[in-house]
Amino acid sequence: MDWIKTSERLPIKPGKRPYEHVDCLVVFKGQVFARPWNCEHECWDDEEGDDHWAEAMEVTHWMPLPPPPTPTDVTASIGILAIIAGGGGSDCTCNGPDDGGSGCGC
Repeated sequence: MDWIKTSERLPIKPGKRPYEHVDCLVVFKGQVFARPWNCEHECWDDEEGDDHWAEAMEVTHWMPLPPPPTPTDVTASIGILAIIAGGGGSDCTCNGPDDGGSGCGC
């Protein structure tokens, strides 16, 4: 996903309910923050969704947050991290370095 300049476009209200937000990553004063776009007040809210963290054009760029990972994505990531860390698969019973062992590399 690419960054969008606020001077070119702001987030679009997703539905017809009042007080909707669009969760985004934003660039503000050279730093990246996760902030909701307040569709009703047309401003960036703070992380708790309270009104007015920044004016619309005080943020230079934005992009919508990606959808959260599915349970399958999370399980796959944990398995990959275990292999990278030398923990092997779920059948490994050796003591790794964290358990006082030398690590068997399974």
